[in-house]
Amino acid sequence: MSESAGHRRCAVLGHPIAHSLSPVLHRAAYAALGLDWTFNRVDVTEEQLA
Repeated sequence: MSESAGHRRCAVLGHPIAHSLSPVLHRAAYAALGLDWTFNRVDVTEEQLA
């Protein structure tokens, strides 16, 4: 996937992470600011990061 120069991908990492409202809050802020950014949840354990 090709990204434009202004596009940014952000994420919150954790386990469990499904309850996190961070993506909702960040996406709303990015839209209000006119930013071409995305924000997702990534369910990952401490062991998977090592």
